[in-house]
Amino acid sequence: MVYNVLDIKPKNIDELDEVMTHAEFSPNHFALLAYSTSKGVIQVCDFRVASSFNQGGQLKIENGTGKKKTIFSDLINAFSSVKFMRNYDHLLASRDYMTSKIWDIRNQGQPVATYHTTDYFEKNLCNLYEDDSIYDRFFMDISPCSKYMLTGAYNKSGHIIDIDGNYNSTITCDFNARPGKTTGKNRKYTPHKKLAGLEGDIDMKKKVMAGCWSPKEQLAALAFRNCIFLYLGR
Repeated sequence: MVYNVLDIKPKNIDELDEVMTHAEFSPNHFALLAYSTSKGVIQVCDFRVASSFNQGGQLKIENGTGKKKTIFSDLINAFSSVKFMRNYDHLLASRDYMTSKIWDIRNQGQPVATYHTTDYFEKNLCNLYEDDSIYDRFFMDISPCSKYMLTGAYNKSGHIIDIDGNYNSTITCDFNARPGKTTGKNRKYTPHKKLAGLEGDIDMKKKVMAGCWSPKEQLAALAFRNCIFLYLGR
């Protein structure tokens, strides 16, 4: 049986300017559903309050609120993923083009934490727009202990981000890596949660667009081309 609880498609398809990019239920509260959109919006819907959400959910979070708008704001603020954090009922994690963020659903204002992931592209947005890279959408997942975020990037790499904001570990999908060998390069965050740029040239064609955490173990998976790479935390 199918029951349509939400439909944001306009009557005229030519007026379509927003699509849903991710949706998931809370792992702790079966009645809570969150979805993200290409316009930088997260909606949290509570089925205990309503059974249809065409007018939006009970809570709305907007990315970039209070910040200066540029011609690229709508593109870099678009959410590609939103996740409930299992060990923190009131927190949501999200991924946009350049950052990962933590939001408190009790406060619809600014994110409680922002972790820069690809902010070294900030001065190259014109070039990213011209080659369509700015439209890339990367996954994001949360570790079972809710202490780390896993997300994709360029250079056939993924990022494991410490929720406490101390470091960002870059892990590479290396076909020549020896199984069991320690991998990953830690980069410290500055007090403003900025990261130094990656060393060397960045290959924009080698994208890691999919991956996940094991639901019970500190085991992460990244998908690159036709292979899946597994990484075990120690």
